[in-house]
Amino acid sequence: MMASTRAKILKLTPEVKVFLTQAIADVLRDPDFGLELSETAKRRLRQARRRSSNDIPLELVKRKYLT
Repeated sequence: MMASTRAKILKLTPEVKVFLTQAIADVLRDPDFGLELSETAKRRLRQARRRSSNDIPLELVKRKYLT
């Protein structure tokens, strides 16, 4: 299974690889990473997610970049 996953990752475009690398680096540099969100913050995130109309389902992203 790991070999097939690795083969799919290698098909990513250089731009996507740069984006993913930067995103991971941003998370690791975040001083709040791993801390629990307050209930107020969780509520605000849920409200924002409901209002968002630009969401792209993960399955569509996978189909576009991993196949």
